[in-house]
Amino acid sequence: MDQAGIVTFNRPHEMLETGLVAVSIRTDPHTIKSKVRREDGSLVGGGTYEAPPDAKSLTATNFGYGSQLHQFHQDGVGPEVK
Repeated sequence: MDQAGIVTFNRPHEMLETGLVAVSIRTDPHTIKSKVRREDGSLVGGGTYEAPPDAKSLTATNFGYGSQLHQFHQDGVGPEVK
């Protein structure tokens, strides 16, 4: 996602002035997977976002590394997708 909130699928997208590169892919009609890497290729974080066919919820699973290189993981389920 760039500063304007645009998701670029299936190709690297440089995030301006951050030195990071994001790639998002749609693995099926209801799932998006994203990863963000530094210029050296090391992984910063990523996530998987899934909405069921009935669009009654959105499940997000995110992970990444903090400033001290401690890994974090977060899961969440949101209300109806509109």
